[in-house]
Amino acid sequence: MCRSLCFLVLLASVLMPAAGAQSPDNNPAPGSASQQSVGGNWFAERTEQLARNQPEDALTLAQQALAFFADNPDPQAHGRVLNASAYALYFMGRYGESMQHARDAELLAEQHQLSGVRARGLMLQGNVLQSIGEYPRAIVKYQQAVSYYREADNQLYEGYCYNNMANTYKAAGQYQTALEYYQQYRRLAAGGDNLASAEKGT
Repeated sequence: MCRSLCFLVLLASVLMPAAGAQSPDNNPAPGSASQQSVGGNWFAERTEQLARNQPEDALTLAQQALAFFADNPDPQAHGRVLNASAYALYFMGRYGESMQHARDAELLAEQHQLSGVRARGLMLQGNVLQSIGEYPRAIVKYQQAVSYYREADNQLYEGYCYNNMANTYKAAGQYQTALEYYQQYRRLAAGGDNLASAEKGT
């Protein structure tokens, strides 16, 4: 009873806006909990949205999500939250914790046969390894992620992996190989923004 009550109090602190923090028309913001029921997918989507630009908020929400999953198992959403928290930790420079969260997501995905979650976990591990200069190990992780994304016909994230591999080879001073992977990314890039990113090697 106390556990459920404590969780509801924590959840309310995230879902209730501060005074005056409303949309301009005073209607609930799109995707807010007042417009949809709070569940595993809501936690996953919201944590993913916050991970890059508001990583501290993403981690706070991820902690609440993990408490929610303890009583409401949802492996797919759980894995997405683990990956989103790994992404947030990566942007905060907390590479060891980021790697651990991504590995936890990979393990959960392996147990429940969640190829998308596993691919993302592998890709995030590659990001960490690239950042700490472990270039060969990063390439292996990206290659493993590519195999899952290709199997799922997810060309967008397959392309992101090629772009990351190109960045890794570039950082390692292997410029010709980097160029080849940038070209693979360009072939899969679906829009102008993606192509611009490939041009800059970011």
